[in-house]
Order: sequence, then C-alpha cells, then structure tokens
Amino acid sequence: MPQPGPLSWLRLNNSPRVPSFAGPCALAAALLCVCLFSEPFWQNFYLVKADSLNVTMKAGAWGVCNRLRNNTNVVGPSTWCTSKMSGYNFNFILNSTGINQFPTEAGDSIILGTTGTDGISILTASTTGLVWVHVIAAILSVLTVVSLILPPSYLGSPESRLFAFQKSGLAPVLLAIVSSVLAFIAFILYLVIILPAKNRLNDIDGISASVGNALWFVLPSSLLYLPALFSVLMRSSRNEYADL
Repeated sequence: MPQPGPLSWLRLNNSPRVPSFAGPCALAAALLCVCLFSEPFWQNFYLVKADSLNVTMKAGAWGVCNRLRNNTNVVGPSTWCTSKMSGYNFNFILNSTGINQFPTEAGDSIILGTTGTDGISILTASTTGLVWVHVIAAILSVLTVVSLILPPSYLGSPESRLFAFQKSGLAPVLLAIVSSVLAFIAFILYLVIILPAKNRLNDIDGISASVGNALWFVLPSSLLYLPALFSVLMRSSRNEYADL
C-alpha cells in the first residue's frame, strides 16, 4: 500500500480547479493587468484627468501626458508625454500673466513642472510610488491563474511538499486571498493619491479635474475574488477532485 505523501492531510472540500473559481480569478487578473498600463504607456487608463482651456492632462501610474483638446489646423505634435517612470513628482506652474494652462512642450521637467520652486504640488514621489502595491497584486493574480493550470509535477516529485501543496488546491486559493487583499489596498491607496490631487487641481483657476478610470478597474478586481473563494470554501459537499 502506497504511503501518503507530505501534507496529504491538507485538502479542500472542493477543488478550486472549477469554472466558478477560475473564471472570476482570470477576469480579476485581466482587469488588474490591463489598467496597470496607464499613461504614458496607454492612453485609455489614467489616475487623474484635468482640462484647461485647450489642453487635457492625464496623470497615470508611470508618468503624465498633455494633449491639445482641439488640434484642428495644428501643424506638428498635439501630444506631449513624459518618459515612463516610477515615483514621480508633478507640480502645476501658475501663469501670472495669462490663463493657466498645462505645458505644450516636450521634456520631463517641463511637463511635470519641476523646473522651478514656485509650483503647486499635485503629486509627490512618495504617493505615486504606492502604485507598486497594484503591481504586486497584478503579479499575484497572474500567479493564481497559473497555479490553476500548472501540473504539480512541474514543481517537483510527488514526495515533495511543494508538489503536495499545489495538488491540494491550497496554492491558488491562498494566492487568490492575498491578491484580493492587495487589490483592495491598492484601491484605498489610489483614493489617497487621486482625491487630493483632483482637489488641488480644481482649486486652480481655469482647471477642471476628475477622477481617473483606473480606480474603477482595481476595485472590481478585488471584489471578483469573493464569489470565487466562496464557491470553494463555503460548499460543504465533498466532490471528486479534478487533479492535474
């Protein structure tokens, strides 16, 4: 008679390798990853948006882009973006001789307003650096999906603890729990970053700011894990495992 392997006593009542668990986890991973590629990587996702008379500014996780709101009859570029960076400072330089506008010139220091000391601080490196919590949550969400399809044999021999941990179904469940918690923390941190920045911009004459859409991708990502976890942890019946 074969001897039970290490951690053989660890086994969930229901296998997590079912659509009710894998589907929400895959969708959560997709949402977390896609909105991570915000400005200036991708124009569709950003943390905060502000309009001046003829320029729209979008601050993303990795930089800032300014675009003309109306580029009719404009010869030359209509978009100016910073380099892709982590933990950046963003200031607004007041125009004492005319209407407040976002700059329409190339250059990180010009777009970010770090050329002088008389600007209004909108975002700081200590706050924008918190985006890395979102990065970690996205990585763990991908690992959750990978653990659902990765055969335990890829992690070692049947006698190894890592093999038993993967085969038991605990690995994807624990990864999903940590991903959900970190995604929710990232949502809270985004509120801490975005809301003060929006308010500071709205306090400037001629500027109208709003909350970015990346925020509303992170929150659903966190919540999607709840029905997935309930589908595995809250069922009392002991079903046959679909072991890999």
